[in-house]
Amino acid sequence: IEEKARIKKKLGINSKLIVIYSGEYKRTGAIENLVKIIKKTSLSNNQVLFIFSCRIKYEVEMTIREKLKERLINDNVLFLDTIKNYHEYAKISDIAIFPASNMSGKFDLPLALIELMKVGCPVIHTNTIPLDELYKNAKGLCLENNPDEIYFKLIEMINSSELLKKYVNHTINESIRFSPKKIIPMYEEVYADVL
Repeated sequence: IEEKARIKKKLGINSKLIVIYSGEYKRTGAIENLVKIIKKTSLSNNQVLFIFSCRIKYEVEMTIREKLKERLINDNVLFLDTIKNYHEYAKISDIAIFPASNMSGKFDLPLALIELMKVGCPVIHTNTIPLDELYKNAKGLCLENNPDEIYFKLIEMINSSELLKKYVNHTINESIRFSPKKIIPMYEEVYADVL
């Protein structure tokens, strides 16, 4: 908690609670869900900061980001561009949301989500394959692709420090499944089958 407070002070962030989206602007189909969730959350709690941490590889993504900034101009939102201290933003994030409706072209889990889990940041996500593999035990975080359902789960966690703490503990326990010691042998097995 002290480290979080120190990093927040260094970054000039005063928000009580931070929700991060580490994904893509275009391919995941999450943007419309995110806009709805952010708008509703901002109306009920103005102490929540939403962070967009998205790679921009193509001009179309830059265009989407600019339009998104216009749509969310009155909301408490921070857009990260290419930065060298992403790990600090990950460490101060309390909850991650990943309301993707499309994971085509992604056969494995986004590494950004696993990194967030490793620092104890629960990930509220849709039950889109392969996202449904993130949790085995914290089932309450894998939801239908419905922005209202995701919003209600987010608000529930924001309003209950006890529930949030429970999900933080679940997340840390679940993240062990994605440690290099467990994952590397699986990749080696897959590659051996292919070769």
